[in-house]
Amino acid sequence: MRIKLASAIVIIGLMVSSIAPANAIFGLSKCEKVKKQVLAYESQEKALAQKWGPANGQLHSRFTLMQNQFFFSLHKSIVNLEVKMYTIEKNNPSCFTITQNEYINKVYPLWKEWESYYLNNPKYVYVPRMYQTWNKISWGSIYNQ
Repeated sequence: MRIKLASAIVIIGLMVSSIAPANAIFGLSKCEKVKKQVLAYESQEKALAQKWGPANGQLHSRFTLMQNQFFFSLHKSIVNLEVKMYTIEKNNPSCFTITQNEYINKVYPLWKEWESYYLNNPKYVYVPRMYQTWNKISWGSIYNQ
């Protein structure tokens, strides 16, 4: 009887120790999914920000019309990506620190304002009298905030 009981305990012990962790069975947690999506958007954003380098903070008049049209569409893509990313972050505040949430709440309205601008101005128009300057973008991860 003791041998059967001991072997049953050993078998149960081996079965319990071989069970996969809960997140392997049920998938990633909510915050892990958010982080994974944000990091994917950030990698896309980093590539776009590198292309943005020549226009960063420069006057439109330094570039040809074709270059300005390219920077216009590039900035529009950056804005759309930023809005997607900050919307996810804003909708999941429990996944971020207090400092990160303060940054998100400060920056999100600015990107929404740009999004609104592009909805009302779908094409690039250069007005030389205005001395328009391409806005400065400094790339950085939310996880470095």
